[in-house]
Amino acid sequence: MNDETNSLQHQWCQRQVGTMMTHPVQVINEGADLGQVEQAFLTYHIRHLPVVDDDNRIVGVITQRDLYRAVSPTRDASGPDPLAAGSLVEDGEHFYDKQRLHDIALEQVMQDRPEVLYPEDPLGKALRLFAARKIGCIPIINQRREVVGILTRHDVLTFFDAVLNPPSHPQN
Repeated sequence: MNDETNSLQHQWCQRQVGTMMTHPVQVINEGADLGQVEQAFLTYHIRHLPVVDDDNRIVGVITQRDLYRAVSPTRDASGPDPLAAGSLVEDGEHFYDKQRLHDIALEQVMQDRPEVLYPEDPLGKALRLFAARKIGCIPIINQRREVVGILTRHDVLTFFDAVLNPPSHPQN
């Protein structure tokens, strides 16, 4: 690697995650049910929700994949098609029984003790967590463990896309 590449690599990896995170961030209380989780995903067009206690302190994360995994019935080739029954909702490749969502507590499904970072942590640390843990989001917290933002793989890809493919400016 040349000196210019090393300099860019150092600059990008030392960039603070607080400058890239999504904020304000939508959160959900740990007392919610999966119906409320689904509604938040649909309302805010998101796939990750930090789960907080009554003091807004991080206690977990719920993802759209966690939701689907918890309530998706399995398809039995020998039985009737569950989608034909009418109570199921299909969302792309996933389908689930919408009526069951309010019967399942978020605490039963969420990922507890999630990886977290602070706004001043370097991007390099986030990249290592994304790769090593195979996760799609990292809640960003303050010293009181209150959620102040979220960093997603999408945020990181958007950043690198903007750096590597800057918009062309027409010459006047």
